[in-house]
Amino acid sequence: MDSTTSALLGAAIGSAAALVSASLASFVALHNERKRREEAARASAVRSLRTAAAAAFTEFYNFSHAISWITWYAKHAPASVDAQMAGSYEQDNHAVIPKLQGALAVVASLSLTVYEELQPLVHRLFVLDKHVSTAVVRLRDDRAGAIGSLATLLDDVNELQDSLPAELNRVMKVALSEI
Repeated sequence: MDSTTSALLGAAIGSAAALVSASLASFVALHNERKRREEAARASAVRSLRTAAAAAFTEFYNFSHAISWITWYAKHAPASVDAQMAGSYEQDNHAVIPKLQGALAVVASLSLTVYEELQPLVHRLFVLDKHVSTAVVRLRDDRAGAIGSLATLLDDVNELQDSLPAELNRVMKVALSEI
């Protein structure tokens, strides 16, 4: 083999090596960019779901606070539970319920699994509200019975409120495993 052929063969091998190296570098760069974008999308989805879950839990606390408030008074200061307090309870809950349901709808749009994980808590809250609302309506006809019913619900609502931080943590772990 003469020197010209050797030089051409060396140049061809060098060019092929440069092409392979450049192609490999491009492949790695594209792969890294795809991973970076996937991680950014995942982080965005997690932020959105955390924000939505936080909004749902905020409304959950607001709703449970109204229940806690009237049941606390029924147990500790029954004379203060009157038509005005009952009306305030009804007004507060009628304002909070659509906000809670809206927040839950946003959660459902982001993660049906997380929404389903929240449903037992929502059910417990609405059962408590049903009992409180029934007692509030009874205030007109059977004040003593209504006050007694309200007072017995205080422990249930306190237990529910106390469980919320752990439930939020549990639900967010479910959310992170899904995304």
